[in-house]
Amino acid sequence: MSAVQKNAQRMEYHVTTFYKFTQIPGSSLAELQERIESVAADLNMGGLLLLATEGINATIAGTPDAVMHLKAHLEVLFGELQYKDSSSDTQPFKRFKVSIREEIVQLRRTDIQPSAQSHLSPREWDELMADDAAVVIDVRNWYETKLGSFKGAIDPDTEKFSDFPEWVKKSNIPQHKRIGIFCTGGIRCEKAAVAMEELGYTNVHQLDGGVLNYIEKRPNKSFEGECFVFDHRMSVDQRLKPSTKYGRCPHCGNAGDIARNCDRCKVEYKTCADCEAQLPRPSCSKRCRNELRQGIETAK
Repeated sequence: MSAVQKNAQRMEYHVTTFYKFTQIPGSSLAELQERIESVAADLNMGGLLLLATEGINATIAGTPDAVMHLKAHLEVLFGELQYKDSSSDTQPFKRFKVSIREEIVQLRRTDIQPSAQSHLSPREWDELMADDAAVVIDVRNWYETKLGSFKGAIDPDTEKFSDFPEWVKKSNIPQHKRIGIFCTGGIRCEKAAVAMEELGYTNVHQLDGGVLNYIEKRPNKSFEGECFVFDHRMSVDQRLKPSTKYGRCPHCGNAGDIARNCDRCKVEYKTCADCEAQLPRPSCSKRCRNELRQGIETAK
């Protein structure tokens, strides 16, 4: 193996997550999409950036220099941005895409423009967690909470974020309670806080920057386990490094931590407990699963 190949294998990618609620004219979205994708292509970036008339929401990845240059370009377009940074030894995205959406986080509410919600720093969040009278709610979806959460947090067991307001209506949580809400990077809480206030909750606080910011500032404290992320890393650990515990289950797409070798092609993979219980033989892909069902074994 050449020195160039070895250096490429050791390359560390910089991953950054950010969002901003800011009014963008609908007539400008396509132009912004083309401009950002052009710059990202020149920098050989990966990631997904969502644009809507309500703002911007993204996770991007590339070399440290490339990420720095794209950040500078985006701040010319959108002003100051707040980043949650992590790293990966592989590119966690297959490509870079700017997608124009109705919302940058889907609550099925395009009329919400967060402004003056109460944001708690990680240290202030731990003080709220120590308040026995406070109620802490995990705003994320069920498949995210399985990997880690704050001890004692309520899990609404939602399939998607747009289910959250309906869950609140049925929760019977007293409206006067001191409430803390959290999500991965903070964006879902921006809308969730407004939705709760509209339902009569008067003392709602959100974890500033979400779990990613908390882990960066206070690793191995109140958050237990790992944090699910929406890219090929699946989750990050308490050092914000890609998980060595979880991988993407090839059958359902959720996180799995059961290591297996495929009965057909012998490739090592990780699966989830649900799929492990349902499949008669270990298989690393839907193709291998189907061929094993047909009695097709490894080619000699």
